[in-house]
Amino acid sequence: MCTVLRAMGAQFKEGMETTRPTEPSWSPVVSPPFAEKCEEVVRKILVELECKGRDPNQPSLGGAAGLALLYATAARVFGEERLQDKASEYLEFVLNGLEKVPLSVSLWGGLVGSLWALTYLEVPVEGVAEVQDQLEQHVSTASRGSVSYDLISGLVGIGVYGRSLGRDHPIFRAVVDRLIQWAVVDDMGARWATPASLLDDQRRTQFPDGLVDLGIAHGGAGVIALLSSAVPGRPELRPLLQEAVKWQRLRCLPDSRRWAGFFSPDGPALPPARDGWCYGAPGIGAAMLAAGVALGSSETMTLGREILSDVTRRSARERAIVDAGLCHGTAGTALVMMRAAQNGNDELAAFARQELAATLEYGSRAEGIGGFMSYHHESGWRLDASLFTGATGIALALLAAISSTPPDWDQLLLLSD
Repeated sequence: MCTVLRAMGAQFKEGMETTRPTEPSWSPVVSPPFAEKCEEVVRKILVELECKGRDPNQPSLGGAAGLALLYATAARVFGEERLQDKASEYLEFVLNGLEKVPLSVSLWGGLVGSLWALTYLEVPVEGVAEVQDQLEQHVSTASRGSVSYDLISGLVGIGVYGRSLGRDHPIFRAVVDRLIQWAVVDDMGARWATPASLLDDQRRTQFPDGLVDLGIAHGGAGVIALLSSAVPGRPELRPLLQEAVKWQRLRCLPDSRRWAGFFSPDGPALPPARDGWCYGAPGIGAAMLAAGVALGSSETMTLGREILSDVTRRSARERAIVDAGLCHGTAGTALVMMRAAQNGNDELAAFARQELAATLEYGSRAEGIGGFMSYHHESGWRLDASLFTGATGIALALLAAISSTPPDWDQLLLLSD
């Protein structure tokens, strides 16, 4: 597959479209003067990414593909041709990178993310059908011990790309079929296990028999969100989705609407995960809202809203948020709340504004990109231009806050479809 993909770049057509026409159906959560401050920060990030950004020759969403997405989104919001030109420049880096850089088969850091960006930005591609056939084959022959089921690097991430091609596309159907096959169903409900062979050394020591991941980025909440988008076209999935919701609910920690990051029946009891998008209540609440809509279940939708509402009543210290990125920082929580508040939920909209204000406060480091750096427990603060943990994603979240253009790129986070 990689050989085909490295040669594929030369077959991309000219005339790339970096804007996507959409109907205005999104209510921005901020207004002047706060919106003007958000715009100022976005523009500062856009300028500084050009001198402090990632290597643009890396074609993944962590590199050129993510930058193309940001500049194309900014071009839509600000209506500036120079930003669209910059997006086209980064798309050229994606094409060149696909010729030269070997990539993993994953959404966040590999081939699948690059293909998703090219599809989302409506870049015509010749020869991609062969690659899609190989991806379908990769999914259909995947084994549990060698391929993850998750969003970041596994089946759910491939499913996000397949879904962008259409609900009936063979890749999306193959992913859903594989998730059905890999489900563990018993009286407690349905879950998806991560075998020890796919864990890092530290987790393998802690969970020698494997574990069940509970988050939306690596775990069952991500499966729930993806299956929710498949139910309208495949109603036979409803029982499995209902069982998955049931199992996830049972893993809620006592006397709270919070979850640990992982579960193992023979493993240690774990504290609540931090309240970011990737783990914990925000991502799980978003998945429950999606499942409630798909199932037509007012009970599940109410649960999703209550999970998110409880987040708004916890302090930043209780939520263990330490930086601004999409994955586990304030920008990601703000985006979850903005999406959930579109039905007129004033409480969630107010909390989104609070998290956006906190996001801007993190942008005060002179050595950062637009003032932003990401925090890593092993190495402390570091420069980070990436989409998922760094300045690119922060800018995208701020654009969502000030624009009437729906941030439908958040399908990458399973917040829309």
